[in-house]
Amino acid sequence: MIIWLLLFGQHPFTGKWIGSGEPLNIDELIRQGYWQYTPNSKIRISPHSIPLNIVDSNIQYRFYECFVNGHTNPYVRPSAADWVNTLKSASENLQTCGVEASHRYTSTYGRCYWCERKSKLGRDIFPTTQPKNPKISTSPVPTSPVPTSPVPTSPGGTTINPRILLVGSLIVMAIVLRVLGIV
Repeated sequence: MIIWLLLFGQHPFTGKWIGSGEPLNIDELIRQGYWQYTPNSKIRISPHSIPLNIVDSNIQYRFYECFVNGHTNPYVRPSAADWVNTLKSASENLQTCGVEASHRYTSTYGRCYWCERKSKLGRDIFPTTQPKNPKISTSPVPTSPVPTSPVPTSPGGTTINPRILLVGSLIVMAIVLRVLGIV
């Protein structure tokens, strides 16, 4: 569930209610197994949600193992090690967008979802901070740092690769879950 929240920014058992009557509360949606992508679910993704099909097919499979097959049988849910291996493999297969240098997409989706989303909603949630092919400038270099958009940095000021940050965070979560005896 943590991985779902990190990737999609919402609880996996929330969405647009399509059932009859009043929407069920979150506890009842979970109890009945109404994940957004479960066959016969009473909820669907909302129009501004990020769809499951944009992520690597192996990540999609892990979510199905977790929320469909593992809904009533927790022993068939993917382990922390399964998640780490799947996410590591998926991150190694990300493609860089030809339009926006800060966009990445999976080859299984085949195109840049983030550009599609930007076109549809008029907002880029991963804007490029610098041109992809910056031109050489002849103007003097400023003596003080020029602020740009926030880029994750280490305490020493070195830029952190987003893939490494994601995989590292997931590994730490897997270790914590193992130590707590959750997985």
